[in-house]
Amino acid sequence: MKRIISVFMVLCLIVAMAPAVFATVEVEPDTSWYESGNYTLTDVNDLAGFAFLVNGGEDFYGETVTLGNSINCGGASLKPIGNEANEFNGTFNGNSCSISNATVTNEGTSCLAGFFGNVGENGEVKDFTLDGITVSNSSSDG
Repeated sequence: MKRIISVFMVLCLIVAMAPAVFATVEVEPDTSWYESGNYTLTDVNDLAGFAFLVNGGEDFYGETVTLGNSINCGGASLKPIGNEANEFNGTFNGNSCSISNATVTNEGTSCLAGFFGNVGENGEVKDFTLDGITVSNSSSDG
């Protein structure tokens, strides 16, 4: 009987913890850092805003975007930074920080995939690590 109760209690703990394990961060692209002229990214919403700006045509030529701290994305789904039509041509300085726990998905027709999808000849990406990042591309083009 004690064994059955123990197994039951373990199963209850697993079920109680499941929502925390499978929860993901809701991402709202935040571009307020850009509007303020302070190009420092500090959370997953800033990262999403950065991708939004680059993918919308802001190439950051001659400008530096810096990670202000390591960012745990909490399982968020992000878009690559840069696409076929829009390159990143600035400097991304990771400031020895890391970006972790995200899925980067290119859902368009482009065959470009990666955390940075398109870095131009004037772009520089440096000094950061990616940990627990999954990259996928749903394109059938190449």
